Amino acid sequence: MEFSFQIQENVLNWPGTSVAPHRFGGIEFQFNGKEFGHIHSNGMLDILFTKKIREQLVAENLTQIHHLLPQTGWTSFYSRNQPEYFEQALKLLRLNYLLHYYKHTKEPIDWNQFVAYPKSIQDIVSP
Repeated sequence: MEFSFQIQENVLNWPGTSVAPHRFGGIEFQFNGKEFGHIHSNGMLDILFTKKIREQLVAENLTQIHHLLPQTGWTSFYSRNQPEYFEQALKLLRLNYLLHYYKHTKEPIDWNQFVAYPKSIQDIVSP
């Protein structure tokens, strides 16, 4: 099964998500109609985080600064469509999804959903 299709299949199981063609090619992942990341056909996954979260993710070698927009919160994760990178790609998307989900819903934050991430990331997102 194609890497981006596997990612898409998983993301679509998360409440409020949808997919659409991305304007630069590939698949855009949306929460309530707003993009929270996209994957190109070459497997490059781009995700917009806050600069603070991006800096920590890059410092921990979990992703890289975006290849074209280094001054922003955008990140690029180079999966190269390889199965061994699937879990990390999905984990990064899930983090941004959770951040969007709790920001835009009235549900209380379930902090157990963040335990899969390094403590430094948990410290940034917790109040």
